[in-house]
This record gives sequence, structure tokens and C-alpha cells, in this order.
Amino acid sequence: MDVRLQLLNDVLPRRDTSKILKKLDCVRSRAGRVRDLDVLRPLLTPECERPADDANEWLLHRLDQQRNQAARDLMDQCRKAISHNLTQHLKEFRRLIQQQSHRFDPGAIHRSFRLLISQLFSTAKRARTDLQQLHPLRKALRNARYAIEAIHWDECPSTARRVTMKLAMFQDVLGAANDQAGLLAFFKDSDNSCAFPARRQRIALQVQQLEQLNPKAAQAAIHHVCQGLAELTPVFTMLVQQRPR
Repeated sequence: MDVRLQLLNDVLPRRDTSKILKKLDCVRSRAGRVRDLDVLRPLLTPECERPADDANEWLLHRLDQQRNQAARDLMDQCRKAISHNLTQHLKEFRRLIQQQSHRFDPGAIHRSFRLLISQLFSTAKRARTDLQQLHPLRKALRNARYAIEAIHWDECPSTARRVTMKLAMFQDVLGAANDQAGLLAFFKDSDNSCAFPARRQRIALQVQQLEQLNPKAAQAAIHHVCQGLAELTPVFTMLVQQRPR
């Protein structure tokens, strides 16, 4: 929904869109935390199948505790959003869109779309030399994909669908690398919280291994995505030249 609102940035009052986006972002960030912790469990499980490994058992228990707390935080945030009349705000905002729809300027939506595509390619360019841009590149891919899905394409609907499928695949590639980065962060945080030397030694070994592997995996993922985007450049050029509605 936030991407759809970005497409309407130049059409709807900013005070209304920013208010809605802020409330939605609070919920989404909590949901993202739950999702990130859910992803870590299958990454940990192969190592934790060794019943005699006390460190891994402790890691799984700690992960479950963090996940349960994240789920509680999400529910609290949802209740808070509802109590702050988020549902009513969304209904009012929907009515505003319906009232203003006859005055929507396709050119304004087109400018917002071009901006999202420009941000995607500029972020990809930075990511080639900066691994810290992996997560911003994922977000830029998401924004471009959802924007294309939100727009009605009169002249090239099948092309638009193919592009969104490609972007979804690129998101998955970067997502796998990002999950490994999340696993490393979890190990480091656990290492700092562990009071038992034997456990810390085992966790430190995991940290060392991931610190060696993760940069290579991230670089390979970014290279794959950037190469794929380069191959799609003519298609993006064609979409940008269209007049979406």
C-alpha cells in the first residue's frame, strides 16, 4: 500500500499520505522483525540437530524467546494502531481518493513512477561497490515491483507482468543473502549475551565462519541482480516511456 501512496505523492495532500504511511510503517517494522526471526530458525536447525550441542540448544531457546517477544510487540502495535483509529483513517483516505480520482493527473503518477525506477538503478549502481546497499537495493526492487503491479498498462501488460516476476526473483536472491546477514547479527548478539565459555567458543566459531562467507555471498547476489537489471534496461525504458494510468 505504501508504494501505491508514493505513486500518488503529487496528487493527494502530503499531510494525509504521511500520516497513513507513518502508522503503517510502525506495524510493518514489527511484522518484519517477526518474519526475520522466523527465517532464522530453519537456518539454525541443521546445525542444531546435534543433540549433544549445548550451545545450539541454547541458541534455539534464545531465538524462540526473541520471536515470542517480537510477536507480542507486533500485537501491541496493531492494537495501538486500531485504538488510534487507523481503520477509520484508511476509510477516510479511501473516500478522499474516490472523491479526487476524477482530478488525478496521469502525468503526476508517471513522474512518481519514473522516480522509483530511477532510484532502483541508482541504488544498484552504488551496490556494485558497497555491500551495505544490499538492503536498500531490496527495498528499491520491492518499490519498483509493486509500482508496476499497481499501474494499469494498456500497451504492454504481458511485458509488465514478466518484469514483476523478474523483480520478485531478484528480491529472493538478495533476501537469501540478507537472511545470512541476520543470522550473523544473531550470533554476535548471542555471543555478547552468553556467560558460559564453552558456548561462547562454539558461537564465536560460527561468527568467524559467517564473517568469511557472507561478504562473498552478498557480492555474488548483488552482481547477479545488477546484471539482471542491466539486461532489463530496454524494457524499463519502454515502460517509463508509456503513459500509465
